[in-house]
Amino acid sequence: MDNTNLFSGKAEVYAKARPGYPNAAISYLLSQLPENPMVADIGAGTGKFSVLLAQRGVSLFAVEPNDDMRNALIKTLSPYQNAVALGGTAENTTIAEHSVDAAVCAQAFHWFEPTGFKKECLRILKPHGKVFVVYNAPGGDEPILHELNWWDELHPPTHSYKARIETISAFFARKEQYAEFANPISFSGDAFLAFMLSHSSSPSVSDEYYESYCDAVRKGFMRISREGIYTMNRLTCIYWNELDGL
Repeated sequence: MDNTNLFSGKAEVYAKARPGYPNAAISYLLSQLPENPMVADIGAGTGKFSVLLAQRGVSLFAVEPNDDMRNALIKTLSPYQNAVALGGTAENTTIAEHSVDAAVCAQAFHWFEPTGFKKECLRILKPHGKVFVVYNAPGGDEPILHELNWWDELHPPTHSYKARIETISAFFARKEQYAEFANPISFSGDAFLAFMLSHSSSPSVSDEYYESYCDAVRKGFMRISREGIYTMNRLTCIYWNELDGL
């Protein structure tokens, strides 16, 4: 399946609404790498993770296949001469062989074809290079997601966190290292609606059930928010290791 265009038209709302990552998570990742590493951020989107690496002075290739998202990525990284945005996929990054110390994918691994991605990582990584799979995952009950009429229909089982973890373990041959960091995210009503609309499977403004979806999100938000704020108790989870081969 070609996932390249699933986020077309969503770059602005994605950049606005998707959560970032805690400084502690960036520090931990960099602590596993040599000094002055070269890193590839694969499926970089609008640059939510890339920019945090660039701000630390990391030399960076940020790879994104979707034109809309990559245009936002280029804008995000424009202040940083140490970061370059590339058009490419997880399975064909266009990065030179054995040139990076780490391949990182943040909130993107479930879009990749795992065997093709692994093969590409083995091609671009230096000896003893590492792969890091990063997710902002639920850190507790998030009842609103189960109250929305559209959620189960629009978010397929393969994108569940259980399915993701199983795929990650298979990718690393069940030898992955793991670390997690608190990353609570507080939303106003408008911000939460934008967050929900930023998902690939959420409706676009031209879809016939767009208004119904927005109404469901607003009503759900009103039920569980407190004084106009809803806080998700999220965790930033990092799975990583060297790769043994295919």
